Amino acid sequence: MLKEKSFQTLIKEHLINENGYKESTNSGYNKALAIDEEQFFFFLEKTQPKETNRLKKIYTTNYHSKVLANLNRELYTRGSIDVLKHGIKDYGLNYPWLISNHLRS
Repeated sequence: MLKEKSFQTLIKEHLINENGYKESTNSGYNKALAIDEEQFFFFLEKTQPKETNRLKKIYTTNYHSKVLANLNRELYTRGSIDVLKHGIKDYGLNYPWLISNHLRS
């Protein structure tokens, strides 16, 4: 019989080894915004380098805090489902954040 911990390990290993998921620690987790900042920016910069490079030039040293503030404001105003489905705009740049849009080859 499979115990709960063994089942969790099995699922985690499958997601990492077969689906390309990345295991993370809590080191980059921002409790106030309920987001893993390290994973968020890794995903954003990997999937949308053109847009993120433009925002880095615009925001310079405030890049992370400005993007997170904009994301937080949009999530609060529109809700997570709408943001995931339709993305957000920042300085006229569209961010389509639905993960499936970026996993297609």
